[in-house]
Amino acid sequence: MGLGQYLGTRTAYVYTSDTADEYVVRLDDTLATLPGTGMVDFTTTSTASAKPAGLTMRYVLWQSSDGTYRKKIRCGTNDSSLYANDTSTALTIDGIAGFTTGRVGEKVTYVRAKTPES
Repeated sequence: MGLGQYLGTRTAYVYTSDTADEYVVRLDDTLATLPGTGMVDFTTTSTASAKPAGLTMRYVLWQSSDGTYRKKIRCGTNDSSLYANDTSTALTIDGIAGFTTGRVGEKVTYVRAKTPES
């Protein structure tokens, strides 16, 4: 499998939100199992629930050394080593060397409630 990951196997993992709620997410195994992501395998004994539609998971930005490829690597906890690191981290994905270029925090959006018309 090349650097596409979208064609790879996907497995259920547990994502812990900033408010400590646990959600089940399906992620590509190549990216979810990278060192330092903080992703934990989902088991049938887990109390995690489905991820709400308005929640965007935190992630780290990665690019290959030659600038050809770019990826978003989801991180399961805000204290995972890959996300919490304040400096660029060298990381190899599918045999392609690269480094992290930044991080983006979790976002929550809500659907605007309809108001009765006057």
